[in-house]
Amino acid sequence: MTHSLAGIEWHETNPILDNLITSCAELTLNPLSPGLEADVVKITQGEEHFVLKVWNKRSKPDILRQYRLLEALHLQRVQVSVPIACGRTWTGDSVLLTRYHGAALTKVSPNIFKIVASILADIHRLHPEKLGGNVLARCDFVEYFYSGIDAFPSMKEVLIRLIASQT
Repeated sequence: MTHSLAGIEWHETNPILDNLITSCAELTLNPLSPGLEADVVKITQGEEHFVLKVWNKRSKPDILRQYRLLEALHLQRVQVSVPIACGRTWTGDSVLLTRYHGAALTKVSPNIFKIVASILADIHRLHPEKLGGNVLARCDFVEYFYSGIDAFPSMKEVLIRLIASQT
């Protein structure tokens, strides 16, 4: 998979992207193992490494919200991928460019799980107000997780009662 960074319609950017696009330094693109949602490319420019995710599969996330959430988490010093830019390809697929830190996990160990658990705990300790704006999606729980429930009124009634009893 090859992509021209200049051919993407960028919505959020920072000076690092401008440097990547205008620099005369050669960019090396290496496909990484794709996920279920997106194709992923590692971009190297000298000693700098980046990841470009292209959501060209069924998943169509709100990429601007993801960009802003990563940005807000990074500003709170949470260890997340540093967002560089987000936008759309000419085919309408969402793209997100982040810094590339580290390497793919090939082995897991108790220490790796401790590190991941620590990062997740840091995220969950944050107060939503500290993230500012609308970076956290607010959605109707039933509609989001049970979008077809209206076809089953008796089940929907039980589900709503169950949810109400948990809050």
